[in-house]
Amino acid sequence: MAHITIYAKVRGTTPSNPSGEGRRLENTYLDVVMLPTAPIAIGSHVRVCTLEARPRTIARPRPGSNVPKYMATVANIHGKIVGVKGFEEFVTELVLENEDGWSRTQFAYLAIPHVEGVTVSLTPAWQTIRATLVPFMPKTRRILIEPITDIEWTAQEEHLPTYDESTE
Repeated sequence: MAHITIYAKVRGTTPSNPSGEGRRLENTYLDVVMLPTAPIAIGSHVRVCTLEARPRTIARPRPGSNVPKYMATVANIHGKIVGVKGFEEFVTELVLENEDGWSRTQFAYLAIPHVEGVTVSLTPAWQTIRATLVPFMPKTRRILIEPITDIEWTAQEEHLPTYDESTE
C-alpha cells in the first residue's frame, strides 16, 4: 500500500486517556510545512517526518550557500487518515490514527494549508460543507510551505523515506 510522506513541525501534545488507566497515550498536533508527496484524503496512508530548527553554528554561512534550516527525523507516527477535525479559512486539520504500536501517539492531528488537489483532496460532501462554512471560518492562522531543500537528515539516509511516494 502506498504511503504519503509528510514533513511537519510538532505543535504540541495532550493526553488521550486522561483517566490514567492503561498505557499512557497522547495526541500529537502537527503543522505540515512542506508539500506532501500527494494530496492527502480521508483513507490515505501517511508517514510523518518531524522537523526541528537546525541549531545555529558559530560560523555564519556564506551568502547564497544552501544551508538547511531544519533537521528531519522519522517519527513513530504512520497510519490512515480517518477524518476531518476542523477547518479554518486557510487551514484544514485532518485526523491520523497511528498504527505504530511502540509509539505513545494514539492520534495525530495534521494541520495543513488548504489547497484542494495539491495539499488535500476532500470528497465532494466535505468540499460542499467547507464551501458553505467559508464565510464563517476563522482567519486565525496560516501555515507557510517551506522548500524541501531546507532539510538536513538526523539519521542514516537509507532508513528514511524519500520525497517520492513509496510502496510496500
